[in-house]
Amino acid sequence: MQDPSADGGFSWKAEGNGTTGQTAILDTTGANGFGNCAASVAAEDGCSLNKVAGNDAEDPRVATGSLDPTKLTVPWVVWSEDVGGHHAVFVSRLVDGDHFELFNNGNPISGNADAATPDITFFGNTPYISWVSHTGPRSAASSGTSTGRARS
Repeated sequence: MQDPSADGGFSWKAEGNGTTGQTAILDTTGANGFGNCAASVAAEDGCSLNKVAGNDAEDPRVATGSLDPTKLTVPWVVWSEDVGGHHAVFVSRLVDGDHFELFNNGNPISGNADAATPDITFFGNTPYISWVSHTGPRSAASSGTSTGRARS
């Protein structure tokens, strides 16, 4: 974000599920010297995109788009998150320029399958999300759209 007082005239800002109305600048301030998001466990959790902040997550991918052609495009992120014995694919999008909200009512787009290596792209105003599902010894490519319905 533009910041005339910062080196180079801009600052990096953290946006997470719990940053509504906040300005979480990534800098050397705060109790731990890493900005607002590192001030406490609760603050770090608020800056997280994870469905459950303490869960392991991996393979994030980002695309920009909008479901509504009259609205500006925003970043959308997909990732694989450990949900207790297996991984699920979640989707989140930037809302109002200051926080992310989980898509699909916070449910994994991958359903109950063990899912990994997600990706996202937009075609027009439809996000297409793909991932690899693991069922026993088999793996299969799967995909979903903004309807939240998985396809194999």
